[in-house]
Amino acid sequence: MQERTGPACLLLLLAALMGSACAPRPGSAEIEAMGVRASQARQPAALAQLQAWSQAGNAVAQRELALALLREKAARWPEGLDWLRRAALGADAEAAYLLGEATRLGRHGLRPDAGAARPWLEQAARAGHADAALALARLWLNGDGVGADAAAGLHWLQAASQGGNPQAMLLLSQAYAQGRGTAPSQALARHWLEAAADKHHPAAIQAYALALQNGELGLAVDGQLADELLAEATAERHNRWNAR
Repeated sequence: MQERTGPACLLLLLAALMGSACAPRPGSAEIEAMGVRASQARQPAALAQLQAWSQAGNAVAQRELALALLREKAARWPEGLDWLRRAALGADAEAAYLLGEATRLGRHGLRPDAGAARPWLEQAARAGHADAALALARLWLNGDGVGADAAAGLHWLQAASQGGNPQAMLLLSQAYAQGRGTAPSQALARHWLEAAADKHHPAAIQAYALALQNGELGLAVDGQLADELLAEATAERHNRWNAR
């Protein structure tokens, strides 16, 4: 009886290992949902699952685990930052952006260092992360941690705008209107201002209304539409404030 038990146990173990190896890998949506459960609901089982996926080398899980740990007490911040670095090194653009911003602003116990933040923001921006491209553009435009370079700032404003960031669109419009880092162009300034306003960005709606009032950027004066847009900008600000 004992002689049969040994091989049977080995077969069961082999089947279990094969089943584990063939288990489907979690998708990003599943991992991020687990991250919400770990970060906001503070579910220990969710945190444990993120840790298991992270140890297996999943960069999205590493990022979500980092975010969960960074919401904990300060004693867990170094561990969270370590996982965020691992995720960024694993080519997760969101992790690179978050690490760049934490470094730039001095969050989670880090010393503010715009120069050290730049490579992380650049990594994320080159991967198509619009918010990172905007943050990088501001570094170049303001000379924060890098030498001021209007052309480099404009390049990253264009990347952020093409990625759909309305704040970048507004800043790009202003750059074309004022000729900062490029030749002035009313047509391009109007194009990007309209694009930002179409995304319901309050400051862009207000700027478009003022352009209508004053007949700027090649627009015909239209006081009635300008008044309607100013009211819309106020409502958008009110809605965003209440949504916080």
